[in-house]
Amino acid sequence: MDKELEVLKERLKFQTELLKLLTALFAANAGGIAGIMFKLKNPISILLLILGLITLLGFILAIFRVGIAIENTFRELEKWKHL
Repeated sequence: MDKELEVLKERLKFQTELLKLLTALFAANAGGIAGIMFKLKNPISILLLILGLITLLGFILAIFRVGIAIENTFRELEKWKHL
Protein backbone atom coordinates (compact mmCIF):
# COMPACT_ATOMS: atom_id res chain seq x y z
CA MET A 1 0.00 0.00 0.00
CA ASP A 2 2.88 2.38 0.64
CA LYS A 3 4.05 1.91 -2.92
CA GLU A 4 0.67 3.03 -4.27
CA LEU A 5 0.80 6.10 -2.03
CA GLU A 6 4.29 6.94 -3.31
CA VAL A 7 3.05 6.58 -6.90
CA LEU A 8 0.29 9.09 -6.16
CA LYS A 9 2.77 11.51 -4.63
CA GLU A 10 5.09 11.24 -7.62
CA ARG A 11 2.16 11.73 -9.99
CA LEU A 12 1.22 14.88 -8.10
CA LYS A 13 4.80 16.19 -8.35
CA PHE A 14 4.85 15.52 -12.08
CA GLN A 15 1.50 17.21 -12.62
CA THR A 16 2.49 20.32 -10.67
CA GLU A 17 5.74 20.60 -12.66
CA LEU A 18 3.77 20.21 -15.88
CA LEU A 19 1.41 22.95 -14.73
CA LYS A 20 4.37 25.26 -14.05
CA LEU A 21 5.80 24.54 -17.50
CA LEU A 22 2.49 25.15 -19.26
CA THR A 23 2.00 28.40 -17.36
CA ALA A 24 5.46 29.62 -18.37
CA LEU A 25 4.82 28.67 -22.00
CA PHE A 26 1.47 30.45 -21.85
CA ALA A 27 3.13 33.63 -20.57
CA ALA A 28 5.87 33.48 -23.21
CA ASN A 29 3.33 32.92 -25.98
CA ALA A 30 1.17 35.78 -24.73
CA GLY A 31 4.21 38.04 -24.74
CA GLY A 32 5.02 37.01 -28.29
CA ILE A 33 1.47 37.74 -29.38
CA ALA A 34 1.64 41.17 -27.77
CA GLY A 35 4.87 41.88 -29.66
CA ILE A 36 3.37 40.76 -32.97
CA MET A 37 0.38 43.05 -32.46
CA PHE A 38 2.72 46.04 -32.80
CA LYS A 39 3.79 44.88 -36.27
CA LEU A 40 0.47 44.08 -37.95
CA LYS A 41 1.42 46.02 -41.09
CA ASN A 42 3.42 43.04 -42.32
CA PRO A 43 1.10 40.39 -43.90
CA ILE A 44 3.00 37.49 -42.31
CA SER A 45 2.36 39.02 -38.89
CA ILE A 46 -1.37 38.39 -39.24
CA LEU A 47 -0.73 34.70 -39.92
CA LEU A 48 1.64 34.50 -36.94
CA LEU A 49 -0.92 36.27 -34.76
CA ILE A 50 -3.62 33.75 -35.69
CA LEU A 51 -1.27 30.82 -35.06
CA GLY A 52 -0.23 32.34 -31.74
CA LEU A 53 -3.85 32.75 -30.66
CA ILE A 54 -4.60 29.12 -31.56
CA THR A 55 -1.56 28.01 -29.57
CA LEU A 56 -2.63 30.23 -26.69
CA LEU A 57 -6.04 28.54 -26.67
CA GLY A 58 -4.32 25.15 -26.61
CA PHE A 59 -2.24 26.20 -23.60
CA ILE A 60 -5.38 27.40 -21.79
CA LEU A 61 -7.11 24.07 -22.39
CA ALA A 62 -4.02 22.12 -21.31
CA ILE A 63 -3.69 24.19 -18.12
CA PHE A 64 -7.31 23.50 -17.20
CA ARG A 65 -6.90 19.79 -17.97
CA VAL A 66 -3.80 19.48 -15.81
CA GLY A 67 -5.57 21.42 -13.05
CA ILE A 68 -8.42 18.93 -13.12
CA ALA A 69 -5.94 16.04 -13.03
CA ILE A 70 -4.24 17.58 -9.98
CA GLU A 71 -7.59 17.93 -8.26
CA ASN A 72 -8.37 14.26 -8.97
CA THR A 73 -4.98 13.22 -7.59
CA PHE A 74 -5.67 15.22 -4.42
CA ARG A 75 -9.00 13.38 -4.07
CA GLU A 76 -7.20 10.04 -4.37
CA LEU A 77 -4.72 11.15 -1.70
CA GLU A 78 -7.62 12.12 0.56
CA LYS A 79 -8.95 8.55 0.26
CA TRP A 80 -5.58 7.27 1.49
CA LYS A 81 -5.70 9.69 4.40
CA HIS A 82 -8.92 8.14 5.67
CA LEU A 83 -7.58 4.56 5.55
